[in-house]
Amino acid sequence: MISVPGCTRIRCALAAATAAAVLAAPAAAHADAITYADGGNVWVASPDGSVKKQLTTNGTPDGVRYFGPSQADNGRISVIFAAGLGKSSSPNIQVLSASGKLEKTGLLQMQTCGAFGANPSAFGYTRISPDGEAILYDYICTNTGQAGGGTAGTRVYTAVTSGTSPGGAILEELRAPGGYLPTWLARKNGEFNDVLATDQYGRWIGTLSWQTPLEWTPGVWVVLDEGSTLGGASFSRTNNVFVYEIKAEDTGDYLIGAAKLDGDFAPGVQRLGECIIASSRESMNPSVSPDGSRVTWSDNEGAKVAPLTIPQDVIGRPCGGTVTTLSRTGANPVFSGAAAPTNGGGPDPNPSPGPNGGLTISGPTKATRAQVSKGLSFYTRCAKKCSVKATMSAGGKTVARASKKLKRKGTAKLKLKAKLAAGVTSVTVVVSSGGKSATRTVAVSG
Repeated sequence: MISVPGCTRIRCALAAATAAAVLAAPAAAHADAITYADGGNVWVASPDGSVKKQLTTNGTPDGVRYFGPSQADNGRISVIFAAGLGKSSSPNIQVLSASGKLEKTGLLQMQTCGAFGANPSAFGYTRISPDGEAILYDYICTNTGQAGGGTAGTRVYTAVTSGTSPGGAILEELRAPGGYLPTWLARKNGEFNDVLATDQYGRWIGTLSWQTPLEWTPGVWVVLDEGSTLGGASFSRTNNVFVYEIKAEDTGDYLIGAAKLDGDFAPGVQRLGECIIASSRESMNPSVSPDGSRVTWSDNEGAKVAPLTIPQDVIGRPCGGTVTTLSRTGANPVFSGAAAPTNGGGPDPNPSPGPNGGLTISGPTKATRAQVSKGLSFYTRCAKKCSVKATMSAGGKTVARASKKLKRKGTAKLKLKAKLAAGVTSVTVVVSSGGKSATRTVAVSG
């Protein structure tokens, strides 16, 4: 069992971890890929973040959107698709091909909460198995103490749905009360029959065996003393690297820790070294690459990736190399063994600074008439305090306007909505600030 008593060494390393980055040698090139959501769509990236490719185009940041994607080794993708965030708006799990083409939909199953008394709602990500044939996800049941005569509180369930092949049947949903943030756990024999998950109160991390129903195994691998809570965790397929998240309750800081283990992830395993990768004021849900050489996560500054070298026989020091930002608006990145993209595509997820060095615009390039009516969001980045204006025109006539003032450098979001006349097949969006402007054409269908 890996014990994290009070996480005192973790907290002691926080100041050093946030003050400076410890440079590590870059990992050797390999084919692993990162899958993440950005702007309401699915993206994939190379393991070092140098190549990024957009796979879907029908999602929007504020409307119908994709979130929580993951990728199998054969490229197949599982993702939640809904008109809103993960806990509302009738979420639906879909399976996409490696190119982003829809293969199967309607895979989300949530058992009713029964005597607990409320309708279930989904959490915000999926984890497809490496062979692409089963999907992990989690959901919650909440009761105020009124509905159904149940006890007030929340229950968390981890579930797996199998039968994800195109046209295949949904075979079953397996449930395990009390587990959340599930991910597949590799064994040295190459099997992925176990699930790594955190208990709903963040006190320990353990395993679930894929049986009917899913049940917690007796071995609990990470136990946390009072004063902190655990978040998501990830274990590499080779090299025995364990990455996990801790929240320090006294400061509210979230930390990503990494440990090098002396064997497979099981009760009694020992740590050869442990270190701190990153810290944030919000949950980061880290994911380690299959070979343990890199780690990816997201925080309030976007989706990120960094090389990882864990010092041996050292506990609590900072580690990790230079951080690469995949996207300032990206979320929930996760590693897989899929082939990495070799050429990029899609709008720039990291627009260059605005009035102090050129103006760029990012946002959708395709939208339906209904989406335009509800509103499309566009983004530009300012290197300092700025005032930004945006217009949308169709057929030479302005149909929408928006403006945004930033008191300091950052990204300005401008939402434009309009009811378009029949026959309009495209709109032109112009963003201007400080005497500079940028233009984007959006194809309109429906």
